[in-house]
Amino acid sequence: MYVVTRRATILIADFFGTVKERGIAAYVRDIEAVANPVADTVSLRAPHWVRRLPQGVQNLLMVLHEQLVVPFHALRLKPDLIVFPYNSSSFLLSLSRRTVLVIHDLIPYRAGHRGSGLAFAYVACSARWHARLGRRIVAVSPFTARTLTALPRFSGSEIITIPNCFATMPVLNHAAEPRPRVTLISGTGPNKAFAQALELMADVASSPHFAGVAFDVVGFGMEHGRATDLIEQARAAGLTLPPITVHPLLPRIELDALIAANAVLWAHSLAEGFGRAVVEGRATGRPVVMSRLPVFRPLYDDYTFAYANGDSAGFRSALTRALDAASVVRPYRLVEELRREAVAGVKELLGK
Repeated sequence: MYVVTRRATILIADFFGTVKERGIAAYVRDIEAVANPVADTVSLRAPHWVRRLPQGVQNLLMVLHEQLVVPFHALRLKPDLIVFPYNSSSFLLSLSRRTVLVIHDLIPYRAGHRGSGLAFAYVACSARWHARLGRRIVAVSPFTARTLTALPRFSGSEIITIPNCFATMPVLNHAAEPRPRVTLISGTGPNKAFAQALELMADVASSPHFAGVAFDVVGFGMEHGRATDLIEQARAAGLTLPPITVHPLLPRIELDALIAANAVLWAHSLAEGFGRAVVEGRATGRPVVMSRLPVFRPLYDDYTFAYANGDSAGFRSALTRALDAASVVRPYRLVEELRREAVAGVKELLGK
């Protein structure tokens, strides 16, 4: 006698999955990949024309998507698990124990990093409502999990860690003779401190030791024009900068190829929830220069080089060591561990 076991169904509210390549959208694709052996995933994403809309309109549509569209499909599909991966959740669906909220970091709660007041209110209110009901929360790193556990507002929620696991990242062999270029992963958020990164680039440009070193800037996506404007403003203000190329939104395969071809990856930030850029650089065999943040510490190996934000001498030293190591780096073993942890976290959510 054969027993047919029904596969679980996971519904994911991934509005920005068709709009963005990096960040949370990439995290969702990894969750789909690690969940595939044990469950069917249904990801609800925005139509492609949403890419052409202003960011404010996209954010409004995302709210409507979470509060109206996702509940409709949840009632229709009756999934075993409903995942809201963008730090906010549905007020209606949080009434269900099947609903989980993914919190990547607490940056939106910090006064200096809140951005839009309306966006902050939405994230804060929906997360508080979810936590007040005692629903489960997913953290994307042990650091974030410890932070959430220590906060009284989340004390009634079970915290489960599902890290960024890079399940969809192809294995790339780095070039033995890399280009003398540095890939800076940045973005529009205040925590990325792009203006501060430009000052560090100017310090590099003033040193003969770094003659010939150029920079590629990625992470601004559809708003890459903002990065170009900031660079021009810095030059107009008298800052001498090295050659800088700002890239638009790159398909995953092109971004991975760029990281692999350049000598060093650089992750400059004031605060992060995980440190995806660090792993992306090391997974392609590249040394990584990064801000010295607590959340980055579990990602260290012999080819990661940290500096304190605001310490230009420390940055120059870290970059020098990374460039020296560019042709001799070794594989990054942490990715295998992250994937095992992600699989375990998904199975825990499903009760398997």
